[in-house]
Amino acid sequence: MTEYIINENLILEELCNGKIILRNFNTNKVHLLNKTAAYILKNLDKSTSELSRLLFENLSNNINISIIEIEEDIKLTFEDFINKGLIKPSNLLTKNNLKYVKVRNLYLEIISLCNKQCLYCYNKENISKYEIIDVKNIEEIIKQCDPKILEGIILSGGEPFLYENIEEIFILCKKYNLKVAMVSNGSLIDNKKAKMLSKYNINIQFTIDGYNAELNNLTRGKNSFESQISALELLRKNNFKGFLNIRTNLWSKNLSYKNIKGIVKICEKFEVLRLDLVEAKKNGSFNEILLESDYKKVKSIIDKLNTKVNIVYERDIEEFKCELDKNLMNIEFGLRISANGDVFPCQYFLDKQFSIGNIYYNTLEEIIYGDKNKKIIDLISLRKSFIKKCTDCVYGDKCNAGCPAKAYLNNNNIFTTDGSCYKRKLDFANYYIKLI
Repeated sequence: MTEYIINENLILEELCNGKIILRNFNTNKVHLLNKTAAYILKNLDKSTSELSRLLFENLSNNINISIIEIEEDIKLTFEDFINKGLIKPSNLLTKNNLKYVKVRNLYLEIISLCNKQCLYCYNKENISKYEIIDVKNIEEIIKQCDPKILEGIILSGGEPFLYENIEEIFILCKKYNLKVAMVSNGSLIDNKKAKMLSKYNINIQFTIDGYNAELNNLTRGKNSFESQISALELLRKNNFKGFLNIRTNLWSKNLSYKNIKGIVKICEKFEVLRLDLVEAKKNGSFNEILLESDYKKVKSIIDKLNTKVNIVYERDIEEFKCELDKNLMNIEFGLRISANGDVFPCQYFLDKQFSIGNIYYNTLEEIIYGDKNKKIIDLISLRKSFIKKCTDCVYGDKCNAGCPAKAYLNNNNIFTTDGSCYKRKLDFANYYIKLI
């Protein structure tokens, strides 16, 4: 039997009346356990047969029950625990003679917790949970990927610097000669962490939405700006040589020449090579997004700036090729793996329904070549043919209906465009005008 452990955000407690409960220390939700359930959770290291024998010895004197009935009860209890997310396997499922899978990049949400609550966060429902992918399981994931294809790992969260032994991940990636990038809010970087980032030559991305504290902290939270500037100063002090880029999420209150120019000045001061301008996406509590017509305004602001900083705005606009819009056998995946082990075919697929498996119950080979992933790949290949807006468009062969993940994010339907038609047509028209 696979060995299981209790999920990281749960703890067993014995009450003064002798009752055993399982408490979620994030939500304070309590599960009252019967004798069988409590005994199982106290002895998760034992096999089903051993648990059955021990329970039989404990229970048979009090109730008339057979060992076969106890074993069946244990199996049903395990299934219930797994379905409720109370326990998970202690190690990834591994098999002999595994075939390598074609993965170019891994986007690992190594911890679900975050110390901030950004207005537009896509992961709000998970950031108060405590779930992690431990180092030994990260290594098992790496081992299943073709070393000739796998280039690097992106560490995200939650906030990755809440991961206690993050240096072990850096050491592991160095062992396998993998590039490491981090997506962080920057608020937890002290001198020790800055030295560590410099030592392992880690690439890092911060998000700064405003050129001053007042504007930035509207979306990023109290003291965010101050801690991010402090982090940049510490990286410079420790001779950081990794690739550093800043991302700015544009929304209704920070779209101005003054703000973008101010952020560019921050980039220049700290030798940040690239600034990504990205339109903030709406979620359940945030809807102050840019209008379609604001695209021209952003382009105009960029044109006025005189800087050596590489400013990238809506990078998928000019030509879009989805890696998933290929024959399954030819795809080199950029898998997203969440802190609870769920696997997604791309980091931009966020909804649970696009989970194609879980690293604790399936190998990557089974996940990538499984029915769930095949269905998603088939749907993506059909998109452009079923979207009338695309079949009638003269630029259809350029954008291929845009990003399916963004289409779902915007419209809850991948059989729609990704919302960038106006921008693409504007850019294509300007391009052809210049040729005339």
